[in-house]
Amino acid sequence: NGQATVELEDPTGRRLGVDLLNISNRGMCFGVDLGEWVPARGDTFENVVLRVMGDAFIGTLEIVHATEGFLSGSVCGAKFHPRTQAEGDQLSEAIRQFPVCDGQ
Repeated sequence: NGQATVELEDPTGRRLGVDLLNISNRGMCFGVDLGEWVPARGDTFENVVLRVMGDAFIGTLEIVHATEGFLSGSVCGAKFHPRTQAEGDQLSEAIRQFPVCDGQ
């Protein structure tokens, strides 16, 4: 959808950018194409860029689950931890504006 994306580095140092399937204050969900690297539960990534409704936030991404086996690839669930509380407040506001989320 392009209104919410996450950018992170895979273990080889390659920068990946993926559209989010969903986002809320509890976490986010995104897909990884079949044949691509799949993060594992517990993996954390620093200096991740989360873009929501035109705003960019930098922080740490923690993988909560990664489910493989879908025809098109894998689905990952993650939590994003912004650098500061102020950025967290701004992110919460941006999430409330996101068209497919319930803002929780």
